[in-house]
Amino acid sequence: KNASDSLYTLKYDDLDINLGLGNVIVTNAELIPDSTIYKEMDLRKEAPNNRVHIKVSKIKILNFSIREVLVNKKLKIKTIAFESPKIHLMNEFHAYNDTLSTKPQKTLYESVKKFLNAIQVGGVEVGDIDFKYSQLDKGKSTNMEIKKVNLKVRDVLIDSTSIDDSARFYHTKLIDWEIPEFEYTLPGGLYKAKFEKLKINTEEQNILLTKVSYAPALKKEAFYQKPASAIKETIT
Repeated sequence: KNASDSLYTLKYDDLDINLGLGNVIVTNAELIPDSTIYKEMDLRKEAPNNRVHIKVSKIKILNFSIREVLVNKKLKIKTIAFESPKIHLMNEFHAYNDTLSTKPQKTLYESVKKFLNAIQVGGVEVGDIDFKYSQLDKGKSTNMEIKKVNLKVRDVLIDSTSIDDSARFYHTKLIDWEIPEFEYTLPGGLYKAKFEKLKINTEEQNILLTKVSYAPALKKEAFYQKPASAIKETIT
């Protein structure tokens, strides 16, 4: 199944809606950017710098009340869970986007207030995330990948006051983000950056980063055979 007539197509294998329980389960969802439409947008100088390709094995939206939406214009959800998402973010610079916008940015509440007075989510769980970032330039691609990321968010509130609530961080009471390991060879192949674990907790206001290293990716002999200009360019 698919639904989109723009840059993206949304596909899924199954959609199970149970209004009595307030549950929605989507199986094998995929958001796919259309390369042909992207090229057409580029010709019109309307293509965004970023596009994304997302696959999620299962999305669960649990325990929401239709009555609350219809009567009070409030959307309350107990849990939203994303299982094993694969996210590919592609960045391709376009000079025509390199201008400062004079329009004020809308807040999340301003974007939904015509339809809802408030959105409240008890918890969001995103497990086993595989993330890939690609920098595209003149047909060449530079890639960075992060695997097995886990994210938990607690007590999300979007209403007229939550953006100014000092007890919240971007509408949330807690964001807990964990990357078990990371290794990346910098462009040019001379240096490698890595760490064992990164953990961020906004409620406790702490960041834990263990076993960080930045070192030559090549053996000593091969490293010093590289031109000095290449080494300098990689460092800068």
